[in-house]
Amino acid sequence: MKLLRLEIRKLFGLLDYSIPLDENEITMLTGPNGYGKTMILNIFHSIMANNLNALCTLKFDQITLYYQGGSVFITSDNAGSLTLIAEGLSGTTPIAETLTLTEEEPHRNTWTTAASRGDYGHKKAPAYARLQSEALSMLFPEGFISYIRANRLEKTTTGMSVIDRCATQLRNLMAQAEDDSASLSQKLDATFPIRLFQRLQKQKSLYYSSIKERLIGIQGKRRDYMQFGLIQKQEELLPDEGDTMEGSREYLNVLDLYIDDAMLKLSPFETLHQKIDLFESILREKVLAFKHVKISREQGFSFISESGDPIERNMLSSGEQNQVVLLFCLIFNLRTQKVILIDEPEISLHVAWQQTFLESLKKIQKINKYEKVLIATHSPSVVSKNWSLTYDLYDVAHRDSNLPRPDGDSK
Repeated sequence: MKLLRLEIRKLFGLLDYSIPLDENEITMLTGPNGYGKTMILNIFHSIMANNLNALCTLKFDQITLYYQGGSVFITSDNAGSLTLIAEGLSGTTPIAETLTLTEEEPHRNTWTTAASRGDYGHKKAPAYARLQSEALSMLFPEGFISYIRANRLEKTTTGMSVIDRCATQLRNLMAQAEDDSASLSQKLDATFPIRLFQRLQKQKSLYYSSIKERLIGIQGKRRDYMQFGLIQKQEELLPDEGDTMEGSREYLNVLDLYIDDAMLKLSPFETLHQKIDLFESILREKVLAFKHVKISREQGFSFISESGDPIERNMLSSGEQNQVVLLFCLIFNLRTQKVILIDEPEISLHVAWQQTFLESLKKIQKINKYEKVLIATHSPSVVSKNWSLTYDLYDVAHRDSNLPRPDGDSK
């Protein structure tokens, strides 16, 4: 689905925005605090993740998301109810819904005891059920959008740090790829004799020079995968006496089928290796100071000093942890999402790291094929020379309105 534009009328009762979404793959929202950068990301996420609770408490007149072939139009009565109209879903007839927050628990359970709170008379905020739209569930399937928030280093509910969770996740991805490869190997090995017999019957003409090139190519792949511990160390594939058997049709057919199977057995590692290689290279070139990242099946990823001493992941600086977690999420977590939201990528990052963020993001886009990335940032360094990708909320808010400019600014 191609997104075209997001229009917001009277955000916070004041601000009107019309944000183009189809001009560039990356759009950066800029502007001072209070102009709604993060709120716009929240609005995007609420609609595309089909979780509309936050919109019920937000002050606005209307929100319209235009996409190729239709639109989603939302209004609020500022009392907890929304009206949503989706066009372009089923023929020409718009789908209209009225959505209202409902409490998840009975009202009698909203009072707490002195033992649980340490005081008396305080009332918990009511817990509301997730507010969803049937129309949005048809438009935006689960996993369509992902949101990398500014507080990305907050500990998980289990108490595990986010950077440790990322390392565990990489370890699991490597184990899953190994399991997938082993499963393929069993199936291919079980049918190898009959497939070889069928191939020999076809009298396929082969040349040792091309077979040799393919064997060299597989050896290169295996060395690459062994570098990160994706596969175990293996023997070289080229026999010393291979050239003497150049004219043996049976020998060449065995090798040809072996190569086909070997490529299939390695296929579960291909995309994962690309991602690991990009993750490692960005960290090595642009992020880590006086230390190196080490990829392994046992640790997922870990760090060592230039002298070879291990460095505990949680002992990295906050800036390094922020960058590692942000890169990991963009590279490994967001495989199927079409829209990516990133709030303040510059948090805790040195200016030099900020300046290379978009360059790294574009490399990641080539692997994960994001259709749209929307970034909220305060940092001119993140923008760098890419001002054509920005939508400045300050300029838009004051350009065609009577809003006063702060400090008498007459820009």
